[in-house]
Amino acid sequence: MPVKSKEQVRTEFLDHLRGLVRYWCSLGKPTEETCDGVVFSLLVALDGCSDLPAFNLSPSPHPEDRAFLESEGEDWYPDDGKPINDDCQLHELWATGKR
Repeated sequence: MPVKSKEQVRTEFLDHLRGLVRYWCSLGKPTEETCDGVVFSLLVALDGCSDLPAFNLSPSPHPEDRAFLESEGEDWYPDDGKPINDDCQLHELWATGKR
């Protein structure tokens, strides 16, 4: 089998998210609980704990952000391409943070 195209991967990912929304909305739970479930399930997918592979997340700030934020005395996001989720499971951090 050939490698999946970017478009195929994107379509599968978006279809997965649509399925998550349908599932959580079908449960008839309160809005906050439904939203929490969708976020948790999205993080599960990004972590590679669903039928999708893991996806890395990394900041991609605007090229002018650093200079502006520095001039304001604020911290800025790195633009080094390093993922924020290569050493953790985001869905576990989400669940732990709620306790």
